[in-house]
Amino acid sequence: MKRLKIIPFSVALFTLAACTVPMYQSLDEAQDYKVFGRTAIKHPTQSGQVSFAIEQAKNEAINIIIQGPFAQGRVDIAIDDQETSITIDEETFKDQNPDRLFANLTGVDWPVSGSQQWIKGKTTHPDTKIVFDDKGLPKQFKEDGWTVSYQEWIEKNGMQLPLKMTLTRGNDIRLRFLIDNWIIH
Repeated sequence: MKRLKIIPFSVALFTLAACTVPMYQSLDEAQDYKVFGRTAIKHPTQSGQVSFAIEQAKNEAINIIIQGPFAQGRVDIAIDDQETSITIDEETFKDQNPDRLFANLTGVDWPVSGSQQWIKGKTTHPDTKIVFDDKGLPKQFKEDGWTVSYQEWIEKNGMQLPLKMTLTRGNDIRLRFLIDNWIIH
């Protein structure tokens, strides 16, 4: 009779254990992550809104998709240690510098190389001076000619991750990011 009482308890315990969310100190510990969101662009040659998705699996290339409204103007970017490839309209272009390649193909200055880290709330250079908010989270820093400002954070899998951020360069270029979802495994 005691065994019959243990079975439902064991099933409930295993079910609860299977549904637990892994906790990490940083995204570098995760097997993979995906971040989805939207970016409002103010640029001298173009303005508007695009959606984006960034995917990173451990020890693999970073994949970024930037897409215009109504699934138009899709740009697929794959970045690894050796080179960057960008595919637009089923044609692929390659270069070692992702920022230069993106600007040449789209006409928009987008800090592809820096935003890979900035979207995670990190700098790309260890000596970058960071201004922190009252909770100890990055509020603003300047890197590679861009000012990176964080307006809102969210807790996900035990980490604080950006929810809203703005990248500016001078008075004429502004990229406002709004994160819709972080998926972390």
